[in-house]
Amino acid sequence: MFGLNILAKVRKKNNLSFQLATWAAEYYEFCEQDSKMIFYESRDGKNMVDSPKAIFEYMMNHERYKEYTHVWSFDPAVDNWENIINFYQEQTNVLFVERNTQEYVKYLYESKFLITNATFQSFFIPRKDQVVINTWHGTPLKKMGFDIKDSNPAGPQNVIRNFLFSNYLISPNRHTTNMYLNSFKLDGLYQGEILEAGYPRIDLMHKTTLESEVKKLKELSLNVNLDKKTVLYCPTWKGKDVNNPTSELNQIISESKFLQSHIGSEYNLLVKVHPFIYDAAKEIDEFRGFLVPDSYDPNELMVAIDLLVTDYSSIFFDFMLTDKPILFYCWDKDLYENDRGLYISEDKLPGPVATTIFEIINYIKSIDRVQKEYRQNYEALKSEFLKYEDGNVTHRIISYIFDKHELNLGESIVSRNNKKKLLFYVGGMKNNGITSSLINLLKNIDYSEYDVTCFSGYPHSSESISNIHAIPDEARFLFKPGYAMLSNKEQKLVARYNEKPSEKNSSLLPWDGLKREASRIFSNQKFDVAIDFSGYSFFWSKYILAADSDKKLCYLHSDMLEDKNRTVNGVRIHEMNLLRLFYQYKNFDKLITVSPIMQEVNQAKLSKFVDKDKFTYALNTLDTEKLFSTSKELNEEINILESNTDLVNIRESIEIFKSPFDLESKSQIIKSTDLLRSVAQVKFADEIRYKILINNIFVGWTSSKDVNIRLPEIVSIENVDYFCYVKRNKRRILWKDLPTIEEARVVGKIWDYRYLIVKVTKEAYLSTDQVYVHIQIDSKDLGWIEKSVLNPINSNLMLRKMKNHLSNRNRLRTLNNRTLETVYEEGFARIIALPSNDPWKSALTKDYEKEDINIINGKILKYTMKIQNQNGWYYRLWDRNKFIGWVNEKNLLIIDGFHIVSTENILLKAQIISDYAFSSLEEQKTIEVTTKEVLLTEKCITTLGIYFKTNTDIFVEESKIKVIKSFGKVDLLGNFVLYPQQENFNIVTMGRLSPEKRQAELIEAFNRFVTSVDNARLYILGDGPLRQELIDQIKSLNIADKVFLMGHEKNPFQLLSEAQFFILTSEYEGQPMVLLEAMALGVPVGATNIPATQFVLQNGRLGILAQSNNVEGIENMLIKAYNEKVQPATFNAQEYNKNAIKMFYKQIEEV
Repeated sequence: MFGLNILAKVRKKNNLSFQLATWAAEYYEFCEQDSKMIFYESRDGKNMVDSPKAIFEYMMNHERYKEYTHVWSFDPAVDNWENIINFYQEQTNVLFVERNTQEYVKYLYESKFLITNATFQSFFIPRKDQVVINTWHGTPLKKMGFDIKDSNPAGPQNVIRNFLFSNYLISPNRHTTNMYLNSFKLDGLYQGEILEAGYPRIDLMHKTTLESEVKKLKELSLNVNLDKKTVLYCPTWKGKDVNNPTSELNQIISESKFLQSHIGSEYNLLVKVHPFIYDAAKEIDEFRGFLVPDSYDPNELMVAIDLLVTDYSSIFFDFMLTDKPILFYCWDKDLYENDRGLYISEDKLPGPVATTIFEIINYIKSIDRVQKEYRQNYEALKSEFLKYEDGNVTHRIISYIFDKHELNLGESIVSRNNKKKLLFYVGGMKNNGITSSLINLLKNIDYSEYDVTCFSGYPHSSESISNIHAIPDEARFLFKPGYAMLSNKEQKLVARYNEKPSEKNSSLLPWDGLKREASRIFSNQKFDVAIDFSGYSFFWSKYILAADSDKKLCYLHSDMLEDKNRTVNGVRIHEMNLLRLFYQYKNFDKLITVSPIMQEVNQAKLSKFVDKDKFTYALNTLDTEKLFSTSKELNEEINILESNTDLVNIRESIEIFKSPFDLESKSQIIKSTDLLRSVAQVKFADEIRYKILINNIFVGWTSSKDVNIRLPEIVSIENVDYFCYVKRNKRRILWKDLPTIEEARVVGKIWDYRYLIVKVTKEAYLSTDQVYVHIQIDSKDLGWIEKSVLNPINSNLMLRKMKNHLSNRNRLRTLNNRTLETVYEEGFARIIALPSNDPWKSALTKDYEKEDINIINGKILKYTMKIQNQNGWYYRLWDRNKFIGWVNEKNLLIIDGFHIVSTENILLKAQIISDYAFSSLEEQKTIEVTTKEVLLTEKCITTLGIYFKTNTDIFVEESKIKVIKSFGKVDLLGNFVLYPQQENFNIVTMGRLSPEKRQAELIEAFNRFVTSVDNARLYILGDGPLRQELIDQIKSLNIADKVFLMGHEKNPFQLLSEAQFFILTSEYEGQPMVLLEAMALGVPVGATNIPATQFVLQNGRLGILAQSNNVEGIENMLIKAYNEKVQPATFNAQEYNKNAIKMFYKQIEEV
């Protein structure tokens, strides 16, 4: 315990984010405010530029604002701050504070006014008497916020939070106003004002002279010839790793030099890179003379520019004020549109879009023609986006905010409305009944009457993200960011309650601190009703209770005491979470159960914690649109993968395609000195298409038929001696050898060594500009890893080592038996024997519990990987899609040559995309394909690959097949299962594979039933912790051809509608929606006899209720349904939904 306590203290002491949140909690409460102090932060403290600078300079230059003190946040790692601070050192009313210090937090709360062009960090929430002005940093061309489809919706969480707590959002045009209101979904919730009156930063263009800027450029030693015009190239940042921008910078350098070599006789060329990569760029000699310093304000620079070349940067909107030409160099537009998308179509832009630097050169050489051709677009966009830019924007904004004068140009836009504002905590958005009920409810809400905000933790899984995207666009999402803004004392009181929930500890909870934290999460917004829709966690419920709302509700989806005591694999998974929540029930205005029966059950069982008058009920709603959808279409997606791979040509000339799917190409000669690099790839027919650069200049796409992947070369290796911390990274490889030869060996994933402190003994510099380091732990060589995966340790080494050994002691114990090499290869093997024990604890032995060893002995099994440790080589074995285990090589016989491993019956409609197939697999005899559209009837897994047998009795390779329609799917046992056939008696059940759903009893009952009804089939839809247990049960009963575990179905209702009987066997339920869904589809239903099903089935009037809730009772239900040909109940889903949503409205409208 002593070690763990030290560990906790070390963790907190070394965590800056935690410390900032703690300081913020203290200053929020106790810092005295200066009504004449203004705090500025531009680009996260990187520089003094943009609209904050314009506002600052205006106030400094006007006498009536002389009483104000101005505080600038600065990042000391940025070189130019020293010059700026020295420039203002005589100004007693201008202060500078280092970002992320205690003094920085103090000034954040001491200042009355706060101005930023980006976002304040997640730890910060302003007090309600502070005034926040967010100027933002450009009119968007790239799609923003929730307009970026299929992305993680939590990406812009801190941006939305900042916008919501701002008193004023500055907008230069209606497009940007709509970005705030619609792209970030502020409309209806935002309590401040959007000042659509122009951009203060553009005023700088009116006030700056050409002479002053040319002088400044000369002083910066930039290559500017006054007899030439000047081109400015402004590429945005599009990379993935700001710590390793080398490839992107090499392309910018090469293309800039190439451009200069072709236009240099008439033009100067300047380059301004994105702030993310400026620090790396300034260290590169080849940039000298044309790299514009990051500290140079772009709006001042534009005055000296004659032609702008950019890609997706919003800078072009500002530049239109000059009436000078603009070219768009979008060499990666296919990737960008695939990944993000743009607001303005290419044909509406004020200049042409080029995809190669060669096209840019041609446009520059005919710039007069281009300018005439695009004049109409230019003027149209200029009048739309720059109509307020008269040079007096800063004056208008300051006069309005500080002097309370009216806007004489522009308007103040307020988005508040009279809708009732609802806040929902929605849970983790995993595939379960609560998530389904939430989505259904949000699809039925009347958004003309209600404004809906959903709240959750950061979603990490594709499952959660997919469910969030299923929620209607009218609802917005907020996510809990960063550390809680609680004082040390408040944190201890919450921790005490979490450890020992009781009435006494509940009374000590720091609700003032929790309300402050809720203000941070919900960005100072007020709601009419706050709802914990999940109802399973105090951690999240406390924020609903602390939210600024008139009413607080909590849903109880089940028999909550029963759920508290529910055991999964010997663990009461909800016990502590629900106990903590039970003591808080009294603080809610209402506890909403999902049926009158559940109201009675929970009233009786929870009387110790809360008065019965708190309980009420509202039925869950149905998603009728999804319920009656019959779509089973297969959507084929084209997936362009971004990569960064060196290539080598395999012939003298290669084919260049303009797009990845073009058939027409042009040949290009490749010299022996040319360097080829791919930045993206996509599968096209039987080849890979690479998006390539030659000598770091983009030229187009080429085919894998013309190029191979080129391995990097070692430039140098240096001996070093320092310690690092391994970051959390799931993708990077730990290499036994440097990855510079095809035979380079892999140790494994660096993930296995996450969080450990390692010693770095060598640094290897490769021709790709990558740096690999050789690492050790306790003098044991681990291998080579990319340096970017490590964080150097510069201080407190002994303290960090102690912490490291405490927190990772289990992994360090197994270091001697670590993986020495990993080989990713596929093959086949048979187990010939298994030992009684094995020195490697992960290896398979005779006491294998998952499966009868006799079943897999002698069987051909697939291996997908082999690893070496001190005990030899181990192979990772699979029986079809089931992982068997790791087996030592001495216990295996490796299979060579052609063998059929397994076959299975399937039914798919497909198209053959080859002219040849095989008439025989064993003999590999080819035959010409005469019929292209076929039915696939058998899947053959062989040691040489996967083949499909068709209804025309030929065999086709998997790669030569394009599936058009599936008549079934592969279930969790790995078998292809036909969707319900009408000649069978098809029984369906749906629900999480969990003990309380009692699928094991259903399978046992079905096994008895099917002995007399041979054509019966049982489809079990859902997934969960009992998956393997149920698989084993089905196999042991030898009924895998009649019982199918279908897993999670995105739209289960098509399959459900084809059933003859739906059955629910739960031990307890809240409101069994699946019964309602089945009845809505006209499927007869039956269920175990529990309070919730008694209510839904009206005590057996709408379906069968079991006489007993055991295996025999379930079997009798099946017999009755079959023998009596039970008919579906009459159920009107639309009418039910109307009543259900009325119940919900009643709960939120009643005081």
